Formats: sequence, structure tokens, C-alpha cells
Amino acid sequence: MAVGVSESEFNMWRAVFAVVHADSTITNAEIRFMAEALERPGLSPAQKHVLEEDIRTPKDCVEMFRSIDEPEHRAEFFRLARKFVWADGDYAAAEQAMMQKLFGEQARTVDFERLIGRTGLELEDFDER
Repeated sequence: MAVGVSESEFNMWRAVFAVVHADSTITNAEIRFMAEALERPGLSPAQKHVLEEDIRTPKDCVEMFRSIDEPEHRAEFFRLARKFVWADGDYAAAEQAMMQKLFGEQARTVDFERLIGRTGLELEDFDER
């Protein structure tokens, strides 16, 4: 998309909207939150149109989450998703289960070796003294 937020950020918003559908109930408070998100600067008209459709038609949360390429957008996803699922004052069991599934998905993609660095230590046999 030539105009609008990056693909990664756009996919982050799509994933957030998908999580709102996890409990199969969309409340007025959740709709209000999604409508406010559509007003954020940077979204192109085409991106807004897709997100409006995502409000009406649930998408696969995991698929949407996997399409977020940038680590900062994945982190922002969890912050926003938590805010959105609590918008109605009820963090439903289905929403909790979906968030746990997405936390697991995130953990699967973390490069722990890169994160903690290579230590160069080798395990040695230690004499019990």
C-alpha cells in the first residue's frame, strides 16, 4: 500500500480487531474502541475499509498475528489487545484462551540465543569436592 501505515502496523490492528471477536460477542464498548482506532492518523482509506470489514467479519487471530513482521508491533499488539478485550469490563474465558495462544505463538518465534547472546561457556564435569 503506497499510502498509510506500514504493513506490519496495519496487520497489528487487524490482529487486535480479530481478538475482539474471540468470545463471539462484540459489545458497544468494544465497537467504540475499534471506531476510535479507525480515526488514528496514518491509516489510508483502503486500510480503514479493510478494518471496518474486520469489525463486521471475524478473522483468524493466529493468522493475523503471524502477519505482524516487526517486533515493536508485536509488543504493541499485546498492549492494545489487552486494552480492547477489557473495554467491556469482561475478560471472557475465550479471550483469555486466545491471548494465551498468541503468547505461545510469540514465544515460539523468539530467538532466545540472539536475545541473551552467546556466552561461549561449555558445560564441564565438576568434581564434587
